[in-house]
Amino acid sequence: MNAVFRSPAFRNTILPLGLIVALLAVWEYAKQPFPKPRPQAEDYGPPPPRNANEELFRDARLRRRESTLKTLDANWASFCDPQGRKRLVNSLNDYFYFRDGAEASYPSRWGEVGKAYIAREFSTTDDKRIEQQIRELYARGYLDPKMFGAIASKRVTALVYEIKVERKPCAA
Repeated sequence: MNAVFRSPAFRNTILPLGLIVALLAVWEYAKQPFPKPRPQAEDYGPPPPRNANEELFRDARLRRRESTLKTLDANWASFCDPQGRKRLVNSLNDYFYFRDGAEASYPSRWGEVGKAYIAREFSTTDDKRIEQQIRELYARGYLDPKMFGAIASKRVTALVYEIKVERKPCAA
């Protein structure tokens, strides 16, 4: 047995390997234990408007309203032209897509507080003006809910429910 421990194979391979394994075992047991993972809170942060990015979102809502109102304030006869109709459709699609996303996101993140907050944010006089102009455009025959994407079509259909189309200016 003494010959085994004195052999060059033992000294060059088995002894260093044994020392490495022993050092790794000591190191592994000497480490501090990992702290227990804390369960993640359901909430993603404080309720609005104290959300860190809320100022950016508020600014985006304001710019989107201004852009939509600028489109709606154009000469309505221009909506009969393919380029004007495309501008109207794109503007309202964009506005309602953004609004629908916010109205779905805030309640899912902050519950009733978020729902009340975003409802208040989208009940400004500009939002009401946009909705009123959509009703007037529909009543005067300048737009049809079928010309929009799914989200905007659903919103416009709800806005113009039971409104009769008076005339079709673009058909003439």
